[in-house]
Amino acid sequence: MDMKIIERLSREYDCDLTSLDHPSKNLHFSGRSKRLNKDIFVKLYDSKKRCSTELAILEVLQSSTLLGSYEYGECRAVILEYCDMQDVTEMSMATAYDYGILLGRFHKVATNERTQQIRELSGESSTLFARIDETIGRISSHPAYAKVLRIYHELSQFSAVYQQEYEALPKVVLHGDFGLRNIKLVENAPVLIDFERSKYDIAWMDLVKFFNREALDENLQARFLEGYQTQYPIAVPTPLLQKVLEFYTAIGIYSYTMHIPDQAFRLMGDRMIHQIDQFCADLKVSAQTL
Repeated sequence: MDMKIIERLSREYDCDLTSLDHPSKNLHFSGRSKRLNKDIFVKLYDSKKRCSTELAILEVLQSSTLLGSYEYGECRAVILEYCDMQDVTEMSMATAYDYGILLGRFHKVATNERTQQIRELSGESSTLFARIDETIGRISSHPAYAKVLRIYHELSQFSAVYQQEYEALPKVVLHGDFGLRNIKLVENAPVLIDFERSKYDIAWMDLVKFFNREALDENLQARFLEGYQTQYPIAVPTPLLQKVLEFYTAIGIYSYTMHIPDQAFRLMGDRMIHQIDQFCADLKVSAQTL
């Protein structure tokens, strides 16, 4: 990434930008802009597509913190007003309900007349099942590759069933990386951040990682869905389709952690693959007894 963009932004906003430590492919900076007389936050992207997607979502949400965007060569940046945000590290029954409201409201607002633009920006033109094939191809050197192939073969025996269900379910603009790490507290109110992975898909896709990482408890999941449905309806997929979505998410985790070391995230992928493997075994037994 060409860091000359930071020099240019420093001159543009008359500030000294300081790098922030953040585990991501993107780079983050902050500083006090003398020109604007306010603190600013700069996010540099390694992908034009992701920058454009996040910018489009911020515009759809009419974010009051959005100050602008900047391009230099292949580098892209979004400039935001810096906010004092508190991390969310745990969840109760009450906050699970609140976070359900938060995501339901996002799906409702983001899925509007600009949905087609966001679909095009996100670049998700292929079907979910084509994306599964593409992701499997990217993890051919992963230690679990043989197991992944076997599980996919077993799931594929029911592809006619789950593909038909998937195609019939309504689609929304997703956050794309929903979880506690992308929920912050601003003046004690929860807000969503980081929209670069937004895409168009069934609403349940935004819940797969969340329900397999932070909201493992079924009571928390139920409470979350109660809050969600006060804002927007959601179709709950069958257990079979849920496992297919979890499989897609798990191999995506494998692909991600092959490039960015994150042991906890990788182990989450392992756990999900193990659970899907057990589901396939149970499915096979059920099919044999019919």
